Amino acid sequence: MRRIDRLYVPHNITLEDLTTQLDGLGLLDSEAGHNAIKRLKNKLEERCKRQQVGLYEISDVAVMLADQTEQDADFWLIQIRSAWRDGLLKFWLPDGTPCDYQDRPDAPRPMEYYLGLDSEYTTAQAVDEWLDAWGAKYRLPDGGEPVELKGQTQDRLILEQIKALGYDSQALPKQERGKAGVKKEVRDELDNKEPFEARTAFNQSWKRLRKYGDIKE
Repeated sequence: MRRIDRLYVPHNITLEDLTTQLDGLGLLDSEAGHNAIKRLKNKLEERCKRQQVGLYEISDVAVMLADQTEQDADFWLIQIRSAWRDGLLKFWLPDGTPCDYQDRPDAPRPMEYYLGLDSEYTTAQAVDEWLDAWGAKYRLPDGGEPVELKGQTQDRLILEQIKALGYDSQALPKQERGKAGVKKEVRDELDNKEPFEARTAFNQSWKRLRKYGDIKE
């Protein structure tokens, strides 16, 4: 059988969904699963750092506007690319060079070629100016407030609850036979509450934290 050591991670998938999918495929404890979650965690950390200084990639803007409206992210991706093409919304390359639209009929996908594949970014001010001109009421956070995705929130709340119960997440006591362990104590405080509404949400988050060393016995 061919060894799989790298899996495709869909764009904008959450940690919760990725963990659930890997578990369903029996790949959560595999090297490929480990690498997939590690890459996603690194990507989410980079996104938070970027948003803390008010810089947003096209997918960031689409997701945040989708969260505020009845339209999905795909709708907003179309609107953003259209606004950029028409000169109504500015994007910059990582080195600060303006990313201007260029008509490249010879390129297979000219718009994607010039926007959305090379970490181009915009700012909350630029997005707000475009939305104002469009007559929309939505706004982006103006730096300092990174968007925390659901899986990150779940992981953070579990670690915070462990600490609140007086335990060290890096040295949890082993469960004694016939007695409830730390995991159950934490679950009793968090399970079935937001953002742990999904039936498997708590267990998947706990698995992630153990898998990558945030929780140790």
